[in-house]
Amino acid sequence: MYLVFIMGGGARFLFVALLTLVLIEGFNFPYTISYGAALAVGTISGFFYNRVFTFNTLTAWKSRLLKFAIISVLIDVSNWSLVVTITQTLGNYFETADLPRYYWPAIFLATSLLSVVNFGLNKFWVFRR
Repeated sequence: MYLVFIMGGGARFLFVALLTLVLIEGFNFPYTISYGAALAVGTISGFFYNRVFTFNTLTAWKSRLLKFAIISVLIDVSNWSLVVTITQTLGNYFETADLPRYYWPAIFLATSLLSVVNFGLNKFWVFRR
């Protein structure tokens, strides 16, 4: 089950990364705004994926969506905060304003760490049978 969750999370990660890149490079938005917007869009698709493929729970979708949204907001705010903190810390440590060098590794690290927490909360609270 965790493998299916991680596969969906990997697809979401790639989607969020691509959307972040498009918003930064194509529309010149700051990475903070771009990543936040991409996380919000990724949350919606993540609910439907997990509902159907990971946990196969098609009942009570309204209450599950609310729980999923609560967890997603908490995870996404934590993720966004970690990414900003890691990116700024690395930029300050290496004394450079070239933050794009650091936000991709920060995104990967924060997402990897939070995936285990996210899975547990979804399995035992949102999609519990």
